[in-house]
Amino acid sequence: MDKRNVIHTFILTIFLVAVIIGSPGLNQASTVNHGIWADLLGKYVKPGGVDYTGFKTEEDRLDQYLKVLEDTDPEKLPRNQQYAYYINAYNAWTIKLILSGYPDVKSIKDFGTILQSPWQKDWVRVNGKIITLDHLEHNILRPRYKDPRVHFAINCSAASCPPLRPEPYLAQTLDLQLDDST
Repeated sequence: MDKRNVIHTFILTIFLVAVIIGSPGLNQASTVNHGIWADLLGKYVKPGGVDYTGFKTEEDRLDQYLKVLEDTDPEKLPRNQQYAYYINAYNAWTIKLILSGYPDVKSIKDFGTILQSPWQKDWVRVNGKIITLDHLEHNILRPRYKDPRVHFAINCSAASCPPLRPEPYLAQTLDLQLDDST
């Protein structure tokens, strides 16, 4: 190989390395592993309600899943994955809130005060911030996705809320899941 070809090969190699290193998403996971959440939902969500006693026995696994969510930058996810991420985060953090007082809690409203509802409690850890369930619902999910079906996807752990699905929301089946929940 002559000197000119060596220089061209070197420059091309440097260029390719720079493109790979600098490409958004190549160094970030483009999916979220909802496996733990799927397992927990499958075990403890049945027609007619949530088995909080069962969830409590595996609260450490729920904490592992919440850590997965906390360590994920949802803004780097494709739109449907991001939407599913936020729905699952809302539901998982709501379960965690109930477990924080279980078995002595009779209602999620027990976590509120006269001045603040439980949905306004700084509780949810997302993308390096601590936010409220209200913020997640009213400042992220509803305005960003403009999808009225979200009402049937997020579960506030109150009797008046739509039932929790026994499976996580996933990008590839999101529309079908939202339609089915609705």
